[in-house]
Amino acid sequence: MDDDDNQQFSLRWHNHQTSVISSLGRMLASGALADVTLSASGISLKAHRLILASCSQYFAQLFKELENETGGLVVVLGCEAAELKLLLTFMYTGEVTASKTVLPSLLRLAQALKVSGLTDSDTNSTLTSTEFEETSDITNQITESNSPLNLETTDGLLQTPIDNTKSYENLLSDAKNYEIEPLDGRCVCGVCHKRLSNRYNLRVHMETHAGARHRCPACAHVSRSRDALRKHVAYRHPHGAMPHS
Repeated sequence: MDDDDNQQFSLRWHNHQTSVISSLGRMLASGALADVTLSASGISLKAHRLILASCSQYFAQLFKELENETGGLVVVLGCEAAELKLLLTFMYTGEVTASKTVLPSLLRLAQALKVSGLTDSDTNSTLTSTEFEETSDITNQITESNSPLNLETTDGLLQTPIDNTKSYENLLSDAKNYEIEPLDGRCVCGVCHKRLSNRYNLRVHMETHAGARHRCPACAHVSRSRDALRKHVAYRHPHGAMPHS
């Protein structure tokens, strides 16, 4: 065999990343080849599982559990559609410009969804403080912080601060108004991706994410939802709940 036949050539697309990112931005804008729908505050946004899973640990885990199901709708509660759209832009293009008023809630959403580049585990992740310098490019203010955003994990369920989220009544109203498309006959919680059998159970479940606490009138037990408290009273105090002294 001639030595020329073994010669190797390196082919390089010098603007490959720029071209691909540009294409992803166009696909997000047009909804072309979308295979999942995200819903926030009653507004639907077309997206792509591969991109979401590549940028978000939350979506990666969710789609892994639903890998045998196609299409479907995922409801993201506790955020506005505008915030979710900004976060999608960041995931698809690697950058986004947000106003000073929107930035804190945008970062909280990124924390909840564990979006790469905007979480505590990344080197360039969270806000340095709640005070911002006047600038046209707010994204420059996203740097490493010693004060992570106030998010708590309780029993494996992610909760956002009460004063920065909708009230339970609003959460129920939103859940009721969403056109929830069941996945395999079930509804998916947009906060912890738990699968519920129907819309009513989803609405009941959403109270666990509202941050409220309900004390039993007969003992010191505290429940995260009124439904859980009702079950506790029925099981622990079947003969009636006496006021707890």
